[in-house]
Amino acid sequence: MFSVEQKQTIAAAIDKVIKDIQHPEMDNEKPFWELHVQGKADWSYATIHPNHEPVQGPPNRWNEIVAEIIKNCKDRKDYDE
Repeated sequence: MFSVEQKQTIAAAIDKVIKDIQHPEMDNEKPFWELHVQGKADWSYATIHPNHEPVQGPPNRWNEIVAEIIKNCKDRKDYDE
């Protein structure tokens, strides 16, 4: 559902929140977590892991293309969400 860059951005934000809490039971150096994001359709989802975890398989080309299209549209002055 998300591009690799979008997943990395989300993962960085989650890592920051976890590290900022400084919970005594968490590994603040490399916390492990897993986020499942469900889209509107049953087939639309993303599972996001910390950036320090190994990447599982190649990126989904479709997600990369869609992210680029959205980025290009938002750069236009006449773009309306």
